[in-house]
Amino acid sequence: MGKVVGFSTKKKQSAAARPARRKIGRDFFAVLVIGIGAGLGLGWTSLDATGAMTLLQTAASRVTTLATNLTSQSAGDQDEFPVSSIAKTPSTPDRKVTDQSRSRHYPVCPNAVAKRSNCVIDGDTFYFGATKVRISDIDAPETHPPRCAREADLGDRATRRLVQLLSAGAFQLVRADRDIDRYGRQLRIVVRDGRSLGKVLVAEGLARPWTGKRRPWCGSQDSFG
Repeated sequence: MGKVVGFSTKKKQSAAARPARRKIGRDFFAVLVIGIGAGLGLGWTSLDATGAMTLLQTAASRVTTLATNLTSQSAGDQDEFPVSSIAKTPSTPDRKVTDQSRSRHYPVCPNAVAKRSNCVIDGDTFYFGATKVRISDIDAPETHPPRCAREADLGDRATRRLVQLLSAGAFQLVRADRDIDRYGRQLRIVVRDGRSLGKVLVAEGLARPWTGKRRPWCGSQDSFG
């Protein structure tokens, strides 16, 4: 069994707090010495009883105030966690922006090139740098290979439209539920200005919303003939 590593919940004292506490300690000690010295000196000074009592009361009041401040400061240092570590209530859904692109051209990936980068494979798959990304909120027609003439036409149009959308400016890749599919592709929603580019393809009839499984794009009447 591996060693269980614990952690301390004691807040690390900030650099600004340490000098303040040292100063309070020095003041406390100084006033205490003054008070004791004043009491001992009553026997051989010329102070009258009223003046001596006033001096002692002032010193005692100062000691009490400093003790209260020191106690308050010490209690404040016992927070379980620093403020910066307290989780804030998220104002957006639990999604994570994984990458931010730069504005660039994303052409159709050439078939003859083995090592691909920043290019479009089909209507729902492209390379971001050298990483293969599957747009996770849509299902576009197949092009490798298409199963009928209708799917081939829609797939070609979806591919060319995705080229236009990705090349129109910077975008974000956002992880939703799953991170990677069974083919090793990163599953991401492609977002620009808060809008899913996949949903643009859906609105234009070039893709469907992803429902968890692929559906055929070809009917019984469709064929390559």
